[in-house]
Amino acid sequence: MWKVWQNRMVNLELLMDSLIEFFNGKGCVCRLVKGAECSKLYVKLSGGRTAIIKISGSSDNFKVEFIREERRFLQLFGNMVSMFGGGVFVSRATEHDDLDRFEDEFWVFVEDVVKTIPGCAKA
Repeated sequence: MWKVWQNRMVNLELLMDSLIEFFNGKGCVCRLVKGAECSKLYVKLSGGRTAIIKISGSSDNFKVEFIREERRFLQLFGNMVSMFGGGVFVSRATEHDDLDRFEDEFWVFVEDVVKTIPGCAKA
């Protein structure tokens, strides 16, 4: 899932720092990779699952993505996996579970951060 914010003046470094604190507070292991066009936060979640949080754009127009690794794999190889009897794995990865609730909590947190921390106010 992803969301775009436009016409905002957001300090993207403060936003990423807040996200790292959020995940660390949940007992996750994080690794930040900064690039020229985007920053990616690789997060090891409970149960061995992984997610990638990607922030791209500029301080006034930016996009935040929550990428679940198993769903990313299924988007690429879902049809082939189903053809060879992997339907059980497809259904397991797409069912509503704890990770869905965790992602919902993540998006509520992101909205709050964008509204409240210094440098993250509406233009």
